[in-house]
Amino acid sequence: MQGKKIVIGLVVVVAAVGSYFLFFQNKGGEQADVAGETIKIVTSMPIRGGGIGGPMVEGIKLAMEEAHYKAGKFTIDWQVIDDGNASGTPDLDVEKKNATEAAADPNVMVYLGPANSGATKASIPIINAGGLAQLSPSASYPGLTLPGYAPGEPGILYPTKIQTFFRTAPTVQVQAPAGAIWAKELGMKTIYVINDSDPSYGMGVTKLFVEKASEIGLTVVADKSISGKDMINLNKIIDDVVKVKPDMVYYGGLSTGGIVPFIKGIRAKGSTAKVMGSHGILSGSFLPDLGKDAEGVYGTSNSGDTVSSAGIMLPEEKAANDRFAAQFGHEPGFLAMTSYEGAKVVLAAIEKAGKKDRAAILAALASTKDYPGIFGKWSFKSNGDTDRIPRVSGNVVKKVGDTYKFEYVKPLN
Repeated sequence: MQGKKIVIGLVVVVAAVGSYFLFFQNKGGEQADVAGETIKIVTSMPIRGGGIGGPMVEGIKLAMEEAHYKAGKFTIDWQVIDDGNASGTPDLDVEKKNATEAAADPNVMVYLGPANSGATKASIPIINAGGLAQLSPSASYPGLTLPGYAPGEPGILYPTKIQTFFRTAPTVQVQAPAGAIWAKELGMKTIYVINDSDPSYGMGVTKLFVEKASEIGLTVVADKSISGKDMINLNKIIDDVVKVKPDMVYYGGLSTGGIVPFIKGIRAKGSTAKVMGSHGILSGSFLPDLGKDAEGVYGTSNSGDTVSSAGIMLPEEKAANDRFAAQFGHEPGFLAMTSYEGAKVVLAAIEKAGKKDRAAILAALASTKDYPGIFGKWSFKSNGDTDRIPRVSGNVVKKVGDTYKFEYVKPLN
């Protein structure tokens, strides 16, 4: 990122990282760059260790390839940087470093990421200070754009007072309450709530879930935080769940946030409590890491993009889903599709701006209106959120052959 040497031609460096790949795309060359014909887009997401960024990078890659790495007259130099640790969890210090380097590089016009709300919260002030357009395909913490979730948010995240952050995924404002309603429909009465200790995602999800659960008559018997790193606390909570015997455990957080050892732990000690998680468990290595204990786990999603929900997809969405599956050999999931959509709208904004200028591209992205995307026509609101009403879906893990997969059950709104 900081070096001055630019490789002429197309160089693709592919490094195996788990079951996904890390792609550094350098196109154009020094002469084209001097002429202002090459624009850099930086993506920062957790890739290693089953991080949720793997399929998201694939979704972006599909969009870039379909556009032939072009946006209007510009050649796109797309670079992907891992902001996670070996376990796939976002590292905030790494994310800040990635954002700082991107903001300091005059050839970077868009920061396409990160994936996690906590990492996004860490990067927004840096990217904002650099006047750089930022789009996250998945960060769903409402406080990034809406007041009322933490003191001073969202204003304190934007030092320039200019809206530079956008997202193609809806917030969890609808999904978390829908999960509570579904739990009641499933006959659950007592709920043990846990989160992944992340105030910018898991804790926000469970706050909304608890509020709705209490409103509709469910009994929340506990509301605790876990971590895959603090095994002493995790084991205490496992023992507590076994003792309390709730009907269901609800988890808000990422698949790397301790939920895998938690479920393994309660099952090993005989707990038959149902488990439901937010969309953070629908990606990453949750299923392969959990194995047979994954069967029967419920998961909610802000979209219906699961393997068996093709019937509720729009034709454009179904076509993109099929292209993704044909190229990468697996179903995309909703994060890959919101990433695909995010890359497409970024390329459209660059083409609309027509010049290599951060302010012009930011203005073009902010003015996105009635965009004809795979989810239908949608626009960005003034706060950077999509105006698309989320289709919340309910999914459950089933054994299919020798593997376990999330399968669509029903719409939740």
